[in-house]
Amino acid sequence: MNTTLDLDADVLEAAKEISARTQRTTGQVISDLVRLALAITPSPAAQPVVLNGFEMIPPAGRTVTPEIVRQLVDDGE
Repeated sequence: MNTTLDLDADVLEAAKEISARTQRTTGQVISDLVRLALAITPSPAAQPVVLNGFEMIPPAGRTVTPEIVRQLVDDGE
């Protein structure tokens, strides 16, 4: 499929470099990069979870315990 895109010069240059290194067309490189970006970007249709009026942050990392809070308070003093 053919289409016209208005790309920043540095983006096009980077895509051309990847194209030369991987022996693929620039179009294939850009298609693969866009697919990758779409796969890792949350869908706009995904609604945030709201509990008691507060948007919940997805869990990532460790559980915050009272001991961790005490340590952070002590370190801040």
